[in-house]
Amino acid sequence: MKNKFTTGLTHHFVDTTGNLAASVPIIAGLELLVGISEDISLKTRGVGIVTGYLGAQKLTRLIRDYSRKRKGITTKSKESKQHNHDRLNAAILTGISCFPSYWIAEQFSDQDVSSLKMIYGTLARTGFAYVAGGISTYSEHAYRDLLCEDKHERISSEIYNASRSQRLSLVAALTITSIALTSGIYSLHH
Repeated sequence: MKNKFTTGLTHHFVDTTGNLAASVPIIAGLELLVGISEDISLKTRGVGIVTGYLGAQKLTRLIRDYSRKRKGITTKSKESKQHNHDRLNAAILTGISCFPSYWIAEQFSDQDVSSLKMIYGTLARTGFAYVAGGISTYSEHAYRDLLCEDKHERISSEIYNASRSQRLSLVAALTITSIALTSGIYSLHH
């Protein structure tokens, strides 16, 4: 039997990977589209990935879950209600975290980021979070179902009932696709 710490750490890693797999390629493309330099965008994605695994993603989940509880939203609530809540929550938290992430990326770069580009990047990332915030949450749940065998009401039973090797293959394919898309976006930007 796994102890609570090991289970919690596993869930954190799996949830964070699921969230990043859904969001990183799209955010990278949006940043480049609004004029954030490739170097700053790459470093900002790095900041997001590192801080996500170090606990920022867990904090985001705790805030989201607390807000859901206060509003009486459960995994059995209507999908539209869950999605609307999650995307508003994601937009607010993204808007708050954008400027610090650009500032940190700028410290590790020989380039400066203009305030105007930071505003454009923040608006693009916040807009994406609002439009697709529920998708990232859904991706977290899917990864947890696929890897941790935690049945979640939002995920179809066909996925949950797949064999372990099929689930692992699906997670590997989704993660590799996310990495390939991100790499392709930066390569096409040259």
